[in-house]
Parts: sequence; structure tokens; C-alpha cells
Amino acid sequence: MKDVCAVDELKPHEPLAVRVGNTELVLARWQDKVYAVRNVCPHQGQSFACGNVTPRLTSAAPGDAIVADEQN
Repeated sequence: MKDVCAVDELKPHEPLAVRVGNTELVLARWQDKVYAVRNVCPHQGQSFACGNVTPRLTSAAPGDAIVADEQN
């Protein structure tokens, strides 16, 4: 594991791009969890860093990161 930022630096629903070695990732804070994904949408080829985090699993516009709402 590698520290890239403090949890307090992650604003809810706002992705944060970080680099770990040669890999660019996006961190997203949702409820009490932090998620990390590669910073490229496999379907659209766009960066997730400019998008937003939504509470449901739906089709995403380019750059949107999707996180399923575990409450529903």
C-alpha cells in the first residue's frame, strides 16, 4: 500500500486524481468508504477526474464515476 493523501482531503462526491508510480488513479469518497479506480473510463476513454460520483449504477456520461449505493 502507498499513502497518496489524507482521507480528509477527499471531498464527498468529488473525485481526486493521484499518481502511484506510472499509474494515474482517481479516488472517490462515498459514505464511509474510499474507492480507487484507474483514471480512464474503459468505455469512453475519458478521465474520471473531471466527473462526479453519483449514488446509483447508471449509464455514465464521459468522465462520470459511478458508485452503487449500498443502502438501496
